[in-house]
Amino acid sequence: MIKSNSVVVVGDMNPAIFSPAWIRRYIDLTIDDGSEAEVHVIHSEIADFMLSDLRFTVERNRITLRSMVHDMELLVAIFQQMFGEVLGHTPIWAYGVNLERHVDFGSFEKRNELGRRLCPLEPWGDWAKDFENKNPKMNGGMSTVSMKKQLSLEPEAYEIFTIQPSNAKEMDQSGVFFGMNNHFSQVTGKDKTDESFRKHLLQVMRENVPSYVSNFEGIVDHFMAWGEIHD
Repeated sequence: MIKSNSVVVVGDMNPAIFSPAWIRRYIDLTIDDGSEAEVHVIHSEIADFMLSDLRFTVERNRITLRSMVHDMELLVAIFQQMFGEVLGHTPIWAYGVNLERHVDFGSFEKRNELGRRLCPLEPWGDWAKDFENKNPKMNGGMSTVSMKKQLSLEPEAYEIFTIQPSNAKEMDQSGVFFGMNNHFSQVTGKDKTDESFRKHLLQVMRENVPSYVSNFEGIVDHFMAWGEIHD
């Protein structure tokens, strides 16, 4: 299994101020092992660097924090400190909490069976009559399927769960990708600089992390149980 966690915060950012030194100075990075950071670029339009298995990508309208090692709770805690304390006046009005997993289903046949259950060929009529092929690279079928669950209209909150064949090299013929985006934002047309909404956004992010993680893992476990896949 390959995992990746990321949090995206949308707002008015100044990429030029962000650097590994800035993070180490202002953020209580408890997992910092003191190793040298990997800087890709630091510019007025974008900053991109790796620090202690955390990738920070800052653009004018958003900041993304991603890790293939650390849990979601740590990523959210960093943003809580960053925007709740250090950058307390930086306008922010939306976030996405994203969880991803690549799971090896053991064989092309088992992955294909899952695809057929989620996206059966019958509704596609004659167009799909030649989809079946023993060669995995020639076999037709599910490319991507997404399900959306609307939670609130104001503020806008929803979950999108996506399943598709994995693009991980080590499981390119048998792997399944599972991804979930948990979105929360100010409604279009409303004041994006509303301080009360900003505080509410950070509170909702902090309080909902456990349910985001458990909901995602519950769905992944559901499909792994169906496929008799063991972690």
